[in-house]
Amino acid sequence: MDTVTVPEAQAGDPFYAAIKARAERARDLFRERGSEIRRLDKHTWYCPSQQDDETAPPYVVHYGGEVESCSCPDFTHRCRESGQPCKHILCIGIANAKSRRGVMFHTSAVITDIDRLRSDVESLRGEVQAVR
Repeated sequence: MDTVTVPEAQAGDPFYAAIKARAERARDLFRERGSEIRRLDKHTWYCPSQQDDETAPPYVVHYGGEVESCSCPDFTHRCRESGQPCKHILCIGIANAKSRRGVMFHTSAVITDIDRLRSDVESLRGEVQAVR
């Protein structure tokens, strides 16, 4: 399996719009179904589907290890090759940060600054590297 890296984004390029949309969906998923997220081991999580169908099985997300991946179709068909995280990986990032640091989650927050989001992601990566 290849390592997934997040490329730099610039306003106006397709990555910028895609990551912003995925980040917003990840936030919504965490807000709506975050209580259903389950950590299986150090780097493996179950993340619920955002579909209304509650019988949909959760996706398996590998987060924080050598390789980050998700079993969802979006990651398999689009994100893996482009190096973008899917909403489930981003959602697990929120859950992981919240569980580690007691971060308060504000449901009214809207991600409008991709540079701030990128900085937050890099900060979390740095913290993960420091823990290893």
